[in-house]
Amino acid sequence: MCRHNSKIEVCLVNARHCKNLPGRKTDVSDCQWLQYLHSVGLLRASFRPPEQICVVRSFLRQRANLVRYVSQQVMQLHKALTQMNVQIHNVISDIVGVTWLAILDAVLAGERDGHKLAKLKDHRIKVSADVIARSLVGDWRAEHLFALRQALATWRHYQQLLTEFALFIVLLPFFSQQNSTFVTSIFLGSGHLELVKVV
Repeated sequence: MCRHNSKIEVCLVNARHCKNLPGRKTDVSDCQWLQYLHSVGLLRASFRPPEQICVVRSFLRQRANLVRYVSQQVMQLHKALTQMNVQIHNVISDIVGVTWLAILDAVLAGERDGHKLAKLKDHRIKVSADVIARSLVGDWRAEHLFALRQALATWRHYQQLLTEFALFIVLLPFFSQQNSTFVTSIFLGSGHLELVKVV
């Protein structure tokens, strides 16, 4: 496979464009026939974006994957709560909002009193504490609590990855490839940002 910075012009051809063209279908004759078709301009090269666009496209695909993983964990949180007959999602729609996360952390820490859990609601929530408390009545089965704990931990992990991704994108233009300096990874810990570079 040719490198992008080589002097050879590489054409990526869709095989469907050659399917209806005449020619012998053996390995050697097929290669010769394709070479001839290319030499007379009968093969159309597929679009290959420039290197800079390929880099951006790879980043966007990675971010799309992370967003999809986050959505999957939100659905797992919703499923675990539904299986425990906890209907708070009918009262507070944002399952990963400030109030939701505070209540989930308290539940996983062992708190089961609905009125105490309702006091954790954010001041912007208009629903009364009594309504929230009634929606938090469930059976709290151990297997569903285990699934809830794992889904919440995984959701927070992917949120951390999305934060690192955003920082990486912001800092990427400040590192040029001309001086062979490039950011390889970003670590968030103890409230500070650490950049790992290769020179």
